[in-house]
Amino acid sequence: MGARDLLRDYFLSNLGVMLDSDALREASGGISEWARRVRELRNEEGYQILTHNDRSELKPGQYILFTAKPEPAFERGISKETRAIVLDRNGFTRQPSPHTSLDTLPPQFLSKGSSLAGASKGRLRCPRFPAAIGRK
Repeated sequence: MGARDLLRDYFLSNLGVMLDSDALREASGGISEWARRVRELRNEEGYQILTHNDRSELKPGQYILFTAKPEPAFERGISKETRAIVLDRNGFTRQPSPHTSLDTLPPQFLSKGSSLAGASKGRLRCPRFPAAIGRK
């Protein structure tokens, strides 16, 4: 039984219980990459494993699984090599997708005083990192 299987069983047997990183490391068989296996459970298998990024009452290193039923999950869409090439090409900034209309962007993504035409020139604003978007 691999570490991912061990972690899945541990989460399912502790449904709704806050688990810390030490417990998860031990449950995985003591491997150093236990956090990667948790991300795989969340991203590739669809389990709703919540962290401090998802719930304010959780501290860093705390995890909780609320439901045993995984949501539909998708395999990784791009390889890490392709992702690195695209990020380097775009100067490590978010770019509007050519497949979506800028008319569908919510107003909070537009800079003050800009229009949708301005958004196509790279003046998008990210709510979390406003200075990072559109910087070249």
